[in-house]
Amino acid sequence: MKKFVLLTFIFAFFALFNAAQAQKTLPKFSFFDLAGNTFTNVNLKAGVPTIVFFYDPYCEHCNLQAEWINNSYVRVKGMNLVWVSTEEVGPIKEFQKNNFSKNTWDKLFFLRDSGFKFDNYFGYTEAPGIYVYDKNGVLVKDFRKETPTSTLLLPLGL
Repeated sequence: MKKFVLLTFIFAFFALFNAAQAQKTLPKFSFFDLAGNTFTNVNLKAGVPTIVFFYDPYCEHCNLQAEWINNSYVRVKGMNLVWVSTEEVGPIKEFQKNNFSKNTWDKLFFLRDSGFKFDNYFGYTEAPGIYVYDKNGVLVKDFRKETPTSTLLLPLGL
């Protein structure tokens, strides 16, 4: 019995260690786009910074974050901007329309986490949670509240 407990502890330790390590790079994630198709990290443009936002369409802080990003269109338009929510498709589409319809975006993605997997991929966070990755997919900074775009871009040297 002692061996079983010891082996379980060792296995749990290495599992937690590996999970912590995985968060230092852009994880291999799988969510759904608004048409219900699978969307993974492979769908992102390679070689450009990526910012992942965990948000709730009803959250005033998340809406403020979206406003700041939209107002910084020229500075962020070349990046992958990934917005992930656990809400239904309708509120996500409304959030997108209300916050991002005045500009033309080619790397702006709205995804639905219907399986509540975000924490497994990126670590626990509450909305808004923001993860900034450099062009090599290395996590340079994460934020746990709405953050001005200029502050988000500092760790990228922009």
